[in-house]
Amino acid sequence: MRIDRVSQRMRSLAMRPVFMHPVFLLITWFILSCRPDHTKSQSDAAIQSLLFAGLSSNVATCAQPYTGQASVDTIIDQIKSTYGVQPCVNLGPLPLFTLGTVTSSDYANLQTALTTLQTEFARYPIELVLRSRLRMISFPTSIGVPYGGTAGGFAPTELDFIMVRLQVSNIPFLKATIHHEFFHHLDEEKNGPRYYTDPTWRSYNYTYYSYGCNRSNTSAGVISPPAAGFLNTYSTCEVVEDKAEVYSNQFILPNKTQIQTLIANGDTAVAQKLDYVQRVAANFSSSINQTFWNNL
Repeated sequence: MRIDRVSQRMRSLAMRPVFMHPVFLLITWFILSCRPDHTKSQSDAAIQSLLFAGLSSNVATCAQPYTGQASVDTIIDQIKSTYGVQPCVNLGPLPLFTLGTVTSSDYANLQTALTTLQTEFARYPIELVLRSRLRMISFPTSIGVPYGGTAGGFAPTELDFIMVRLQVSNIPFLKATIHHEFFHHLDEEKNGPRYYTDPTWRSYNYTYYSYGCNRSNTSAGVISPPAAGFLNTYSTCEVVEDKAEVYSNQFILPNKTQIQTLIANGDTAVAQKLDYVQRVAANFSSSINQTFWNNL
């Protein structure tokens, strides 16, 4: 939840209202984390978003911007100069997150991940990335998240950066995760706090759907609909994950073709969702049009 969507962003801890104070947020997180994922309501999800943003504010720093290896650092500089986004080798500490440190033994994999990022961002008009206000991206070797377990990526949008777990054994999944986390950022940047619950998005489902899942038993980055209107089981976890899965799978073949097949076979919910995420991206660049999507 980006506070500057409601008022000016409060940079100083002393200026924060009580609901943004770390003690209050820590208590809130403890209460929510004691509940199984499948019972969490969308209001819980919104509170968690606020929690992650509040506890991370003012401490999201890049502890190590470069590797010292020219082959890797050249790519870092190219991404930074083209898009205004700092690829960060290792972030500083983030409260409640446990991030795996990238060491010299990981630099070859990091180079592959950065090259993949560069390739995927090159598919966008440059102005889209610039206008998104994304400022940093990092590839930790693991991402331990506040609600328990690990994640393939995370987008603490209050801080304008995204994290993608460093893995290069499945490049299509890495590509999908980059676009998935980037869309979380675009979505919040465009829609503000409502992006978490989004009644417009909910209206596309055939019936009222109570989002929720056991994340450890879900699939992402694939097209395997558990029900009409959803691409995969991860889409059923939260509104925001449903959105990001529809968006990111357009960039992966054959997933894009499979989405079009679902629509051709009469899944109007998927058709409406696809139109929605495309319109969100178009907000950041006039070059995001049907020609852009057709050429992916």
